[in-house]
Amino acid sequence: MIRLDYYGRELEIWAEAKDTNNLQTTAREMRREWGALRSSVEAHNAAEAKRFGALVVQVESAKTPSDYASAATLVLSEVDKLEELFR
Repeated sequence: MIRLDYYGRELEIWAEAKDTNNLQTTAREMRREWGALRSSVEAHNAAEAKRFGALVVQVESAKTPSDYASAATLVLSEVDKLEELFR
């Protein structure tokens, strides 16, 4: 979960800098990390896994720094919920 939180923060930073290349790289890394964690999250709460999966799709489909910034806020909030599942 720590990496997902990190990637959410990276999205905020690169969106503010309007760095599309790094935003796209971060989105790919987030997808890779989510792929590794998804089954574990699904085992704890399928609805939360579905919500976060949809957010990853939203990040991947973002076109502008503003789109990424909006998604980043949601990602960071949702990561907090995911972390609660494992406490």
